[in-house]
Amino acid sequence: MASFYALTPKTCRDPAVETLFIRDGFSWGAFLLPLPWMLYRRLWLIAALSVAALFAAGLAAEEFELEGLSVAFGLILSLWTGFEGGHLRAMHLEKKGWRIEDVINAPDLDTAEAIYFEARADKTPAQPAPRPMMPTAKSDAPRPSVALGLIEPYGGR
Repeated sequence: MASFYALTPKTCRDPAVETLFIRDGFSWGAFLLPLPWMLYRRLWLIAALSVAALFAAGLAAEEFELEGLSVAFGLILSLWTGFEGGHLRAMHLEKKGWRIEDVINAPDLDTAEAIYFEARADKTPAQPAPRPMMPTAKSDAPRPSVALGLIEPYGGR
């Protein structure tokens, strides 16, 4: 069973449309192609740091004649991105202002969405009662006037 993050933007007008679900589990795409996956998900800083670390590992491998260092570091980066990619993406969006509303354990995305929206339906408040209408004045009666907004039409303050 996987975990799913349910995120909403800062100003969420319609949660049914704008809620984003991110799977927090192993990602084969992130494992097989970590740098393109990071760039596609707009994780610019993490991608830049990964490139810098790969470059440093390559330089260290040449300097100290460690042939497998850059390959090992690439494998470690792939594993890390594969296992932590969803979490990285959720934390990145949270720093951009999104809110993590819930973490749902479900076997697939459809079930996670159903669980999330069913729980939200139970918590939504009932529609507020309509405001009572003020009685309308008769057409032949004089209309009260407001003096600089200090006196209400019915004489009260």
